[in-house]
Amino acid sequence: MYANLLKLLAVAGVSLAAATNACAERVQYSFTAENAAVFSQGNGSIDPETVAGGLRNGDSVRGTFSFDTGAAPDVKTPGVDIESALYMQNISMNVVFNRTNYRIGSDSASITMVDGHSTKPWSYYYDSFAVDGPAQLFLRRGNGDVFSDTSLPTSLSLSSFDDAKFYYFYYSPTDFAWVAFTAQITTLNRLATAVPEPTSYAMFGLGLCLLGLVLRRKSGGDRVLAA
Repeated sequence: MYANLLKLLAVAGVSLAAATNACAERVQYSFTAENAAVFSQGNGSIDPETVAGGLRNGDSVRGTFSFDTGAAPDVKTPGVDIESALYMQNISMNVVFNRTNYRIGSDSASITMVDGHSTKPWSYYYDSFAVDGPAQLFLRRGNGDVFSDTSLPTSLSLSSFDDAKFYYFYYSPTDFAWVAFTAQITTLNRLATAVPEPTSYAMFGLGLCLLGLVLRRKSGGDRVLAA
């Protein structure tokens, strides 16, 4: 009986690990963006030179972002224009502004991906999805063949898109003024997915071994008492 129990525990452990890997995956990408344009609006009280260590036209950034492939994005289906759009929020993103070495890290960044023949500006999708958070990636494709209508692709290739931009925002709630930093993405590369450390497997195996020893000792004790 105890031998069968050990087998069941081992099978359950392997099945749980396999199911966890199959259900969702955390993917991570690195990117660079150059030739920024800086915009501001409000009563003039915000100077872009004072934001993020000093935002200037032509600046560049580099960074990483990651997301869970099991998370369902918000989906906009075709309307008047032949297009589909996906929006995924709560993206983890870390960015470095190269000239000033100013750094931002956020778990509330987002990705907007548009697929289809559309000439609408990015601001249209910004309003449609009520984009929130300090940083945003915007990817556009005209052929309508980049993604399905229900999920964000796990493999993002810069060559698949006609346009790719990085946006950073600074907003002052006291005077309702804002500064927007827009840069063209020049590289986009998927990073190697982290695998469980060997110690994790070792600890799991050690736990099974210890459980086996306990069950064997109990089985031996039961036989002695029965005799």
